[in-house]
Amino acid sequence: MNRKKIRLFMFITLIIFILSQAANSQGFETDRALNPGNTIFLRGSAKERITGKLRLISNMESPLKILGVKNKLEHKLSCRIQAIAEGKIYELTVKNICNEPTGYRGYLALTTNCEKQPKIVVRVIN
Repeated sequence: MNRKKIRLFMFITLIIFILSQAANSQGFETDRALNPGNTIFLRGSAKERITGKLRLISNMESPLKILGVKNKLEHKLSCRIQAIAEGKIYELTVKNICNEPTGYRGYLALTTNCEKQPKIVVRVIN
């Protein structure tokens, strides 16, 4: 790839990241249990312990409970979910534990008590 294409790719990736973070912090009302913004981008070299965070804000009237997290990338990253405001706001933190110099893509599946959205898929891209 030439430098212009690389710069364009990096710029587009940055814009997507910024928009997903903005959508995550705005608390948009939707028909989904949680607000939009379901991708975590991890950027850095392979041996770095890069972390990424995603704030999950409930749009439900009743308290939302995260019942479990299924990590499809458990050999590549660790994940932790923390309640910021129990039943309303959660923070999902992922940390790169892979030492290989290759990128990866996958997802985390969150199980909830919500009838509208019993499973929430969060994509992870490194």
